[in-house]
Amino acid sequence: MAKKRPRLTRKRGWSLGQKLWKEFMEGRVYECIITHPSRYVYGAQIGKDVFVDPRTSVLTVLLHELLHRLQPNWSEARVHRESKHALACMSEEEKTDWWLAYEMLKRNHKSVKLKKGD
Repeated sequence: MAKKRPRLTRKRGWSLGQKLWKEFMEGRVYECIITHPSRYVYGAQIGKDVFVDPRTSVLTVLLHELLHRLQPNWSEARVHRESKHALACMSEEEKTDWWLAYEMLKRNHKSVKLKKGD
């Protein structure tokens, strides 16, 4: 079972959370596709600019949920493992193709409220 991320509480990291929020509010945060000649990069910080490649989180979640739909009998652990593997096997070109298709096919929806057990 995966460890849960510690919550930012006053006892543990709250001041860091406040500092991070202040830094975030400074702006200069850009969403873009980031390429590197030898590895996949999720984000980068150059000078005062922060660059975030959204493909990673979106594609990870998209592949995960598509696997649930495609293989409803698989365990959560297997779906998680297979979605990470599928993303790791994709070339930069394939990731970009998936991202562009996602951008074209996605539809906005009001928030979805899940219940325990969903």
